[in-house]
Amino acid sequence: MLPAQTFVPGPLSGAHLDAKAGAPFPGQPVQGFSSLQVTPEGLLSIADNGYGVPETSSDFVLRAWTLEPDFTTGALLVTTRFVLSDPHRHLPWPLVNDDTPQRVLTGADLDPESLVRAPDGTFWVGDEHGPFLVHLDGDGRVMEPPYPLVLDGGELAGPDSPFLRPNLLLRSLEALRADALRHDAGVPMASPDHRWLTSAEQVRALHAAGFRVVPWTVNEPARLAELLAWNLDGVITDRPDLAGAWLAAGKEVHGHRGARGLAPENTRAAFALGLDAGATVLELDLTATADDEALVWHDARLSAPKCPRVGDGGVLIPATRLKALSRLDCDGALPKYPRQRADAGSHRVMTLTEALRLPGSLNIETKVHGTGLPHDDAVWLTRLLIRRVTEADAGARVTLQSFDWRALQTAHREAPWLQTVALFEDETASKPSQARAGLPWPRRDVTVRVGRSAGFENLALTADGRFLVAMLEKPLPGDTDCLALRFELATRQWAGVAFRYPLDQRATAVGDLTLVDGRFGYALERDDTERRVDGFKRLMRFALPEVVGARVTKSEAADLLELELPDGGTFRFPFWTIEGVAPLDRGRVAIINDNNFPFGRGRSETEPDETELIVVAPR
Repeated sequence: MLPAQTFVPGPLSGAHLDAKAGAPFPGQPVQGFSSLQVTPEGLLSIADNGYGVPETSSDFVLRAWTLEPDFTTGALLVTTRFVLSDPHRHLPWPLVNDDTPQRVLTGADLDPESLVRAPDGTFWVGDEHGPFLVHLDGDGRVMEPPYPLVLDGGELAGPDSPFLRPNLLLRSLEALRADALRHDAGVPMASPDHRWLTSAEQVRALHAAGFRVVPWTVNEPARLAELLAWNLDGVITDRPDLAGAWLAAGKEVHGHRGARGLAPENTRAAFALGLDAGATVLELDLTATADDEALVWHDARLSAPKCPRVGDGGVLIPATRLKALSRLDCDGALPKYPRQRADAGSHRVMTLTEALRLPGSLNIETKVHGTGLPHDDAVWLTRLLIRRVTEADAGARVTLQSFDWRALQTAHREAPWLQTVALFEDETASKPSQARAGLPWPRRDVTVRVGRSAGFENLALTADGRFLVAMLEKPLPGDTDCLALRFELATRQWAGVAFRYPLDQRATAVGDLTLVDGRFGYALERDDTERRVDGFKRLMRFALPEVVGARVTKSEAADLLELELPDGGTFRFPFWTIEGVAPLDRGRVAIINDNNFPFGRGRSETEPDETELIVVAPR
């Protein structure tokens, strides 16, 4: 046994768990054993993602463990074999520790559920989020890009795949938060295009991870009502006059460019009408001028139709001095906004200094247009904003937002007191601003057919060392068999279905499998109960089919809820997740539970489970 309250040194962990769980913890809990391997160095296991879901596991460090069971004292001694990391940047999605040299991996980055040592001494990990196969060297460093599941020529994904838009949002925010915390700055807010938000569940996940969410730009009454029902923290809108229900619910209402739907944008008139309509925050844009100042304007140019009296081609702001720009009026009414009032007040463009005299809270976006001119630069513009906000003593009522996250990272380093807001565009991969920021946005067209918690829980090596066998934890929708797929190590290619594993009707998943030789193997089948003696927890022996891709034949090797003790009596293994099995000598089998600390309650209704390793002599 390993006591539940076992920790190794490391950063505080569990900060995003409910306080009832006893979190945060004083270090890294030694838990989540999701595999079991016999190696020349002894028994080896790997931790899963920590606390069940990515949004609560960003402070759980992934590592492999060497296990030394002492069956005389009953102690299970555990030492770190390696910590997982990606210093060579092979994982093509945002990582929590993205901007650190070692890029140590956390439970928000991967969900390792299985581990195999290859003949060359390297390791392969089966991940549940993608699902992916991930290749590690002997020290736990990722060696090459991950291999997604490919079946019948198409890539299959699970709902937690990092390539899906909702998950990119969460993972990118985790990386940005880690950057902020390294500089003692506050947690960034999220401001996605509202089309990134697809469900109340997604919003709950972002909130569980500790992020406030204020989407842009929402003008349709039906969408405003839908997003309010999802309990977002605020909304950015051209029509604050339509957001009365948000105000009544105590939410923030950001008047987009003042109130673009009511008056020409980013002008005094728009800001005045926005406040009159109930906006609690004024949202505005900054574009750099040629002489060390910033103009409150969204575009690179003052030009028609927004500025109808400016000459042909308009005026390029980063190439023009402030004095010339400040004389211009931009009172053009746009057909897209029929309620715009061109007579609502002053439409002369404003400076940043003037904007900071506006009443109330300001959400200020720094714009970078890619002109190549000296002051069209995210870092320069951010530093100017910091100077002006400091001079105006306005830090408590200003937030800095940007699509170019170099601006936010600069603020984290140089003004950690300034609240930052991460903007997300709808089709980010093709946006020049994102390319300049160097942000990884690897959206892919993947088919979500693998269920949640149904990825590569099971990984084994064939007797000849040629293939990995990666089996899904649960059947694909509409099927009753778990698919085990072959991956050829020499070619790094999927080679189709190795075999089909028929899941017992009483079971919900296969927690682990191992191949003993080229003829048979063992698998752990389980249901989702814990503490119940009438549950289903079985060690199954299966024979490999003669025809590749056919069903295995199987038989019960041990009922883990009715194990006979050597000196008589019954021993029960009543855990929800039993996820490690390895063959030993003399036909014996070692089995270990994933105790899901601090949540597992297999032995007690009130106390977290310990990790238990048992040795079974199967029938």
